[in-house]
Amino acid sequence: MSKATINNIDLNISVKQDYTINGNKDMIIKLNPGDMHIITRLNEIIPQLNELETKYQALFSTEPNEDDVDGTLATFSTNFKELDNQTRELVNYLFDYDVCGVCANGGSMFDLQDGEYRFSVIINTLMTLYEDTITTETEKMLNKMKKRVEKYTNRDHKRKGSK
Repeated sequence: MSKATINNIDLNISVKQDYTINGNKDMIIKLNPGDMHIITRLNEIIPQLNELETKYQALFSTEPNEDDVDGTLATFSTNFKELDNQTRELVNYLFDYDVCGVCANGGSMFDLQDGEYRFSVIINTLMTLYEDTITTETEKMLNKMKKRVEKYTNRDHKRKGSK
């Protein structure tokens, strides 16, 4: 009876890199800034985030029940926690990592930061990393491609065997 051999191939692709938050070495997130699938995930979550934001704003437009202040507060608290947790799940899904646990600690995704919700600040800030990396990598690829096909697209190029 022969033994099957298992071979390994290291592709060294899609490797997540460590990033500190605000220079704090205890606050580290792991991201793959070359992950092109982030565009698809972003497209998926935007409508859901908009819906959660609308529901969050509606929490404050509900008139409190004067006869049941404790019940009103409990309902508000439960609904708020659910919206916050759903928002965390979407942001973490977007970046394929628990960025909210690191970037927000115990704070709410709806905490305001210079007039923006915390989840918006996290998304906008981290997306610049992806945009910069994807743009740089795309330019590198296009330059390599251009060099490889240039000899075939040069008008002065003579085909082999032609006179």
